Amino acid sequence: MRIYLVSIFILVTTLAFSQKSVKASYYHSKFEGRTTSSGSIYRADSLTCAHKTLPFGTRLKVENPDNNSFVIVEVTDRGPFIRG
Repeated sequence: MRIYLVSIFILVTTLAFSQKSVKASYYHSKFEGRTTSSGSIYRADSLTCAHKTLPFGTRLKVENPDNNSFVIVEVTDRGPFIRG
């Protein structure tokens, strides 16, 4: 069972890293200190993100295409819930 779970995690992570571009949104400051879907407390200075389907704890590389800088963020919440 453990090998199967590790394989799924690697597959999900690999698929997430292969996306070329996505639409992004941000958390409003009113969410500071609130509990996320994973149970952790949201802090604006933490490198976390929301995703509709990826498991909590999945790490994603978020890159700025203008200067190729990037950060690694961890999925701790569900969403985004934006129009369009």
